[in-house]
Amino acid sequence: MSVGKSLLVCCCLVLAGCSAENSASPSEQNALEPEYSRKQVLSMAQEKYLNFARHHSPVEGYPRAVNDANEWVQVPLNWTSGFLPGILWNLAHWLEHDELQQQARRWTVNLDDAAHWSTHDIGFMVDYSFGKGYRATNETQYLPVMEQGAKNLVTRFNPNVGAIKSWNRMGRHTVIIDNLMNLALLFEAARLFADDRYYQIALTHAYTTADEFIRQDGSTFHVVDFDPTSGAVMRKHTEQGLNASSTWARGQAWAIYGFAQTYGYTGDVSFLEAADVTAKAFISRMPNDGVAPWDFDAPGEAQKDAAASAIAAAGLWLLSNLHDNPDTISVYRKASQRLIDALLNPRYIDLNESGESLLMHATGHFPAGSEIDTSLIYADYYLIEAMMMQLGFIDSPL
Repeated sequence: MSVGKSLLVCCCLVLAGCSAENSASPSEQNALEPEYSRKQVLSMAQEKYLNFARHHSPVEGYPRAVNDANEWVQVPLNWTSGFLPGILWNLAHWLEHDELQQQARRWTVNLDDAAHWSTHDIGFMVDYSFGKGYRATNETQYLPVMEQGAKNLVTRFNPNVGAIKSWNRMGRHTVIIDNLMNLALLFEAARLFADDRYYQIALTHAYTTADEFIRQDGSTFHVVDFDPTSGAVMRKHTEQGLNASSTWARGQAWAIYGFAQTYGYTGDVSFLEAADVTAKAFISRMPNDGVAPWDFDAPGEAQKDAAASAIAAAGLWLLSNLHDNPDTISVYRKASQRLIDALLNPRYIDLNESGESLLMHATGHFPAGSEIDTSLIYADYYLIEAMMMQLGFIDSPL
């Protein structure tokens, strides 16, 4: 698929169908009615995360998943380490809460080593902590780590491929759809440090992703392997989805959010079109209960991934803010609200003070049997962000 032709045609079909989407779909009619209000859940988020931040040390590690008692297990530096600081910065920014901001600083500064980590996920780790810290406070102490993180990230860019390498695989340049989310660090760095190289690398990576990851029906591949010398595509497949031709739900959610975010930074309409077609594909395949399965092609009563729902809800709301057409805005906002509505009940939300997480029934890596039917820190992050945008507490991600 090329950005210039096939994507434009597909996008036109999406936008033409917006008025039809305004009528109640099966998933809208049968989605779970919310039993908790968004403000109620956000209030509990403030309580849970302030309590956790007070009583734990970042030296002991950062939360990723919970144990059987719904307590966060602190683990060493990894791709999810930036989400707790991100939650704290978001809540502090909304509430203008001094102690939350102090804790956000505390859990951010300990992550400075992330800027030197050899990974494509530096954006998640650095921009969600130091980047949010800078944008929330305008304090320049956060800038050196952001700059170092950006410098590190661009070392993974291969101009033959036109993309930043995700995983280190022998004989191939492997790129995953998730990598779109890390481009925000480069766009921010280009602006902050007046270095157009960051912008151009992020832009090129996004073009390559739009060209090679989106199928004709708007669904996405999880992984594309390129020849590192010629740049030719070697294989399109999945690691965390059902199979090479299936649609891994969280990957589809990353695509919605990542392309919308990229359009916000660039104003390049091809990325708005990419966000539109991936959003349409996600919305059209949602089950009647309104909660995403781990893979849209998984057979039977598939394991749920509440994290995919939360990410998509945040991405759809962000996408709605980028459109001018009232009908299109309405479609995306209703879909975003339905995704969150379906989660706001005792099955998916833990409002007990004894539990440290909020959102239950997320799925990390189903094929590997890892982090299945659990709470994950990034699921809580995007749940909180989506609700804050829906309530108008923030216009866009901090």
